[in-house]
Amino acid sequence: MPCWGESPAGDPSRKRAEQAFTKAAAETRKGQDRIGRLAESAQAELAADNARRAKVATVLEAGERARTRLRVRLRGRLPDALTGTDLLPVWFTTALGPMTPPRRAEE
Repeated sequence: MPCWGESPAGDPSRKRAEQAFTKAAAETRKGQDRIGRLAESAQAELAADNARRAKVATVLEAGERARTRLRVRLRGRLPDALTGTDLLPVWFTTALGPMTPPRRAEE
């Protein structure tokens, strides 16, 4: 009995295995080519994104600083507003109401 990988040249199972190998090798090459094209495309998109970010870096940084300042101010004002020493903004009371909901509000 032949070992794995050994079969006579005219054996039908060998012919099928050769055909399957040839087909798989071709599909592998197609896949590798596609991966190469996708990688090139991704690199180009990343380069374009980096260029856009560089153009607007100062605006992005200013936005981040503004967000940080706003969060600090809100964190300082929110406890005072909720304890009743400050008036709540209209949008806040419209969305959440002027006081805490009753204990079983879902009913």
